[in-house]
Amino acid sequence: MTLEVYDCELCSQQIEETLEHIFLLCPFATACWLSLGLIVPQPGDCLAFLEHAKVMLNVPFFMEIIITMLWSIWEVRNDAIFRNIAPSVTNCRRIFKKEFAWIIIGAKTSYHPFIDQWLEAFV
Repeated sequence: MTLEVYDCELCSQQIEETLEHIFLLCPFATACWLSLGLIVPQPGDCLAFLEHAKVMLNVPFFMEIIITMLWSIWEVRNDAIFRNIAPSVTNCRRIFKKEFAWIIIGAKTSYHPFIDQWLEAFV
């Protein structure tokens, strides 16, 4: 698809919307990660971020947290483009909570205390 502009819809920096920018380097995305207690290392090296997140979260379901936040950021982006809803970290966290509820349903019973404790602390 050819577009007039490929700039990020989540920030006003007029930076090309790449995967790395949308999910790691965009100030909006970094604020969303920070709301979960995660700091994105600069530059936005995806593998370094995953390793960092694994250590910082220190929970057996860290990848579910990462995937859910990625999805939440994507949802906020799409809401901005297609529904003209202004991006907000509060809205991203709301989407995260809603989507993460599905993770809890499918999680191993032994993970439930860890999930509850993590949710209480960060979400």
